[in-house]
Amino acid sequence: MLTTKGSGSYVNGFPLTNTSANLTTNGSYMIIKPGTHTLRIRYWVKDVASGVEGTITKFIPSHTFAKNEYVNMEADLQIKNYDGDHYYMWDAEEQYWKGYEWTKHLAGNTGQPTLNGNSSSNYAQSSSDLNHRYYHTGGGSGRFDATHSCAGLPNVNEMTWYAAKGDPCWDVDELWTTMGHLYKGGTWFKKKSQISGYNPNTAVDGTDWRTNANSRSWPASYILPDAADAGNYFYLPCLGFYSDGEQYAVGVSGCYWSSSADPRYGIIAYHLSIGGNSVYVDRHTRDFGYRTEALQ
Repeated sequence: MLTTKGSGSYVNGFPLTNTSANLTTNGSYMIIKPGTHTLRIRYWVKDVASGVEGTITKFIPSHTFAKNEYVNMEADLQIKNYDGDHYYMWDAEEQYWKGYEWTKHLAGNTGQPTLNGNSSSNYAQSSSDLNHRYYHTGGGSGRFDATHSCAGLPNVNEMTWYAAKGDPCWDVDELWTTMGHLYKGGTWFKKKSQISGYNPNTAVDGTDWRTNANSRSWPASYILPDAADAGNYFYLPCLGFYSDGEQYAVGVSGCYWSSSADPRYGIIAYHLSIGGNSVYVDRHTRDFGYRTEALQ
């Protein structure tokens, strides 16, 4: 680990005031053992005004480092940004805040909240919503699949494979932004091509959760994927959710809809939840504003 704190302008570490590489301002030298290595470099950064701190991770492909060789590694520290447009009630035709998006900067509490605890009453409250943001109704007597916004998402069986066999790894430090604010926290999963036995027609327990209602949780580790294996994983951030127009748990947990409704109740659907040392495949009422993401 390289520590960059010093005195004067470096009392908080290297300043990130430049937009191009500058060895004098915030460059350093590190020694590495000669040989062929694949590297994961985690840059620790901090907003000294807000106190939020975390990491930006870069993966360096396999390279043979020769003796007495200088290798230039410029760090383009771009933080991943996630939009606010992928929150939906289950399988709604349009997103939760259609017509009231945060990017419109509407006055007062009119538009989409962007901070936990803030709320707006301009969300769909019945199936007569003119912006078609209300959840897909129906089902309750057997398998019921999404046909709109959730149609291309993993079904509930697939989500059990990610949770149970996808080696979920909780990452408390990786930084990202959404809707103009800085956060951290999320979970790494193996891509489905790397999950042995992956089967969309049966859950990991051998049954079909689309026709037999079920739910459970699995543990997530705190050990991040090896650098050489990083390309076999993808990252889900803790983007929270909306309930009755209020924003909750951004930076704390993440809820992602599946394409499967609960086979017994016409107002409930399956989702994947992340946060801390657990991963859940569970059911909730369809009026929640969860994320719709096609997992890798």
